[in-house]
Amino acid sequence: LTATILFTDLKNFSTIAEKQSSESLMIWLNEYLSTMTDIVLKHQGIVSKFTGDGLMAVFGVPVPRTTLDAIANDAKNAINSALEMGQCLQKLNEQWQKKGLPSVGMRVGIYTGTVTVGSLGGKNRLEYGLIGDSVNIASRLESCEK
Repeated sequence: LTATILFTDLKNFSTIAEKQSSESLMIWLNEYLSTMTDIVLKHQGIVSKFTGDGLMAVFGVPVPRTTLDAIANDAKNAINSALEMGQCLQKLNEQWQKKGLPSVGMRVGIYTGTVTVGSLGGKNRLEYGLIGDSVNIASRLESCEK
């Protein structure tokens, strides 16, 4: 399939995590991930997985997009999702600062290309997965600012 893949990651998360209790870290992180997931869904994306302090989302699955307009629309949805994520993160940071919690920045990588999708795993654990160069490129784009 041709799909658009979006990766996010929080800047300096490891440093922040070392200074928080496990309970407060999980509450803080879950608030962030919940908000970002809602944004992806709002823009017709699917959260494929959480990557600790980030997520991998995909736009354009499971139904194949067969026209350039449909593929371009998925890419626009991913970009709009990323822009809204940034706006919401600013608001979350303001709320967290008032509570004495850390504020963070976020990196995003987005790429549109061919992916292989399907069920990965075996009889004891199975998940819907995406693989291919396009997934790798999106991930590298996210991490290039490290």
